[in-house]
Amino acid sequence: MHLICTAKKHIFSFVNIFNVLYLLLLVISLLLSIRSFKYHKSFKLLPYLLSLSLLTEVIVYSMYYIFDLQRSYKIIYHIYLPIEYVFFAYFFYLNFNNRTLKKLTIASIVFVVLLSLILSLVINSLYIFPGENFNLVGSGLILLSIIALFNLQPINDLPFYKLPLFWICFGILFFYSGMFFFNEVYEYLMNSEPDLAEKLNYYINKSLNCLLYVCFSIAFICSHQMKKYT
Repeated sequence: MHLICTAKKHIFSFVNIFNVLYLLLLVISLLLSIRSFKYHKSFKLLPYLLSLSLLTEVIVYSMYYIFDLQRSYKIIYHIYLPIEYVFFAYFFYLNFNNRTLKKLTIASIVFVVLLSLILSLVINSLYIFPGENFNLVGSGLILLSIIALFNLQPINDLPFYKLPLFWICFGILFFYSGMFFFNEVYEYLMNSEPDLAEKLNYYINKSLNCLLYVCFSIAFICSHQMKKYT
């Protein structure tokens, strides 16, 4: 009976406006990515990445809210982050035309994945929030997004805000820039002020995630409209 009551309590806490909105926007973005016109081969990667993101969140929420594994769920993010970087980096690799940029992007994949593994398995622990890993991945993606924006190629004289790649880069830049400083103090707050840490994570993390998937959805809508120009 106690286990059932605990599960009900966690499920009730899970069903709140930001969690529901976040998952809803993620699902919408995933559906749009599947149905949108793939004007560029790099966009064929994104449905798989978003599917992996949704699966990750389902596993994490199940572990945290239903099975009360509030320590072990962090392992999932240690696994997910380097995989996410590989997907995004390869996405940018396909969008870069410069051979040097392509080689540097591949080199960044090796560097980020190896360093992420070292941070998780040697320096830190799988049971703490991977804030340093998050910022490592974020720094790499911010740099790749900036490079992609500076190399953005016009398509049929369309304004930049109608180019799908612009919205992907904008979403990544805004999300990872916003999370950069928060991740450094999150684990410390979890140990000293867990209630404050959860509240900050609730408002900052979920809000930035919502904006990220709104930007991705706009990108897929713009991608679908590219039918007119092909």
